[in-house]
Amino acid sequence: MVQAKFDAAETVDTEAGVDLAGGEEVVVRQSTAMAAVGEVQGELSRSDIMLPRLQFIQSVGPLSREFTPGDIVLSKEVRIAPRDQNITLVVLSMKKYFQERFDKFDLNGPRPLRFDTEADVLKAGLVLDWDFPKKGCRPTAEPLADIVVLIKKPEGVNSPVFSIEVGGNLWSAALWTTQRSSYTRAAKRIFTARAVELSKGGLLSGVWTLMSHEATINGNLVFVPALTLVGRNDEATIAEITSVFAGKE
Repeated sequence: MVQAKFDAAETVDTEAGVDLAGGEEVVVRQSTAMAAVGEVQGELSRSDIMLPRLQFIQSVGPLSREFTPGDIVLSKEVRIAPRDQNITLVVLSMKKYFQERFDKFDLNGPRPLRFDTEADVLKAGLVLDWDFPKKGCRPTAEPLADIVVLIKKPEGVNSPVFSIEVGGNLWSAALWTTQRSSYTRAAKRIFTARAVELSKGGLLSGVWTLMSHEATINGNLVFVPALTLVGRNDEATIAEITSVFAGKE
């Protein structure tokens, strides 16, 4: 019987499947060796982690055919709240950055450029302000924020995405990208709270409710976030959340 052997000291011609050692054992290079059962092997980064995306369903677009406008959805699959119904969340982290602004985004067109700082935006010849450098000009870049949140499982929602247990409740981590109206209504609200109401306890100390409601922007009816700081997590809850995500950076 041919037996598999995982040994970094030996080599094998994996293309031809020939045992170069001349014995009965098939030797596999370490680069293709099986990781320990139950473990992940290799150098991982944040780019390898794909969190469910939090989205607000609008009246146009492919998701409007699967959900009702105003719904809050995870991963384009799970409706977690209809319009005007709250969900509860904790903000885990935020990252602000800047992105080239396209008035009409084309899936087949060029991808917008991204920048970490306003100085990088200006260096690229883009501007963030209206009427700069002359009246009537439109901004060619804009601020965005990626917000990682912990969402409490809403009553009546059954999905394996809610698998994190904190404080006796089930939660799901999710990525919420805020841009334009959602950046103004949500990201700025969190930035402000972090500097004022949550200045001592930090982001993890805040308990928020989030829902979608109608707004008219530039003559168009859209659904925008309504984010409200409603409470505080105690030190034990903050420690529990921290321990859950320890080592996941």
